[in-house]
Amino acid sequence: MIRILHVVGIMDRGGIETWLIHVLRNTDRQRFRMDFVVDTESPGDYDQEIYQMGSNIYNAGSRRSIKFGSRFKQILTEHGPYDIVHSHVNHFNGTVMRLSKQCCVPMRISHSHTDTTAKECKARIGRQMMVRFLHHQDARHRTYAIAASEPAAESLFGVHWRQRANCRVLHCGIDLKPFALDYDRASVRRELNIPENAWVIGHVGRLLDVKNHQLILRTFAAISTQAEDAYLLLLGDGPLRADLEKMASALGIRNRVNFAGVRNDVPRLLCAALDAFVFPSKFEGLGIALIEAQAAGLPSLVSTVVPKEADVIPRLITRLSIDEDWSQPLLKLRRHVRNRAASYQQILRSDFGIEGCVSQLEAIYGQVTELDPSGGVR
Repeated sequence: MIRILHVVGIMDRGGIETWLIHVLRNTDRQRFRMDFVVDTESPGDYDQEIYQMGSNIYNAGSRRSIKFGSRFKQILTEHGPYDIVHSHVNHFNGTVMRLSKQCCVPMRISHSHTDTTAKECKARIGRQMMVRFLHHQDARHRTYAIAASEPAAESLFGVHWRQRANCRVLHCGIDLKPFALDYDRASVRRELNIPENAWVIGHVGRLLDVKNHQLILRTFAAISTQAEDAYLLLLGDGPLRADLEKMASALGIRNRVNFAGVRNDVPRLLCAALDAFVFPSKFEGLGIALIEAQAAGLPSLVSTVVPKEADVIPRLITRLSIDEDWSQPLLKLRRHVRNRAASYQQILRSDFGIEGCVSQLEAIYGQVTELDPSGGVR
């Protein structure tokens, strides 16, 4: 059996974490055993399911702590040996790769899930130097590099990533089965206290600055007088929730904005509750939520920084800079004639299904048998 240790922050319902739980559900658990390292004592949304599937979760403490290194190496020593360490913590992958090599883990995978290039260009010189150092550590100690998209690859692995050995893009697949089901639109909307005949705009994402909910609220306020039957559904939670609720109140739209929080039925809500999708991120690695929106057949207004690899169904996508006015383009989405069945079939034929993604990932993991602890070929 090949043993893999995934390094994450916390196994909550975020894009990376949801993808990982789909990977765990669909991987051959007779051949691969997956455990997880987190950096918090707080329970994650997926913890119980992880334990039920026979995997373990270990807390290495905050990555900001000087004790992280010793705790992480202790986990590798006491609970290993692990054949693979697969790290999903962006720039900090460099430290994880170095520590894993010191513990003689044969395959060390650095995974880039986002493109932070624009953000890091604006950072202070001290942070830029730290990021360059971590990238150097990553390149020196990893044995394999995976990215969610080409921009994500360039962000962490450099402009010449295509020429680097064992560096590739692997699109994060989603579980498409829920998008093939029929849902009762009226009952779903009743649950959410939204009128059955309302025009519902929605977004899925953590309530963080990078997701740009402020633009969503301003845009919705601008169209609310022209579309009096419009409602806004925000799926996700996060540290900005209180501020965003206050902003909605100040804009006079609070009674038409539903902060639905973390949900375990996102495909159901995308299919039955929404009529349009907005995705104005300030930066993204790929945009799994946008893939799901297309699987539900939703016309989508998307920021230009979202990788175009996520445009599986171009007729559903309208791209705008976050510096532009989104109100009129959003109103135009109302003209769209939705065809869920055709959209689902088109996504099904793409490489964004979880089964194909897991098959590719298992092939990568299987290469560990050819490596020695230093990362060389046996």
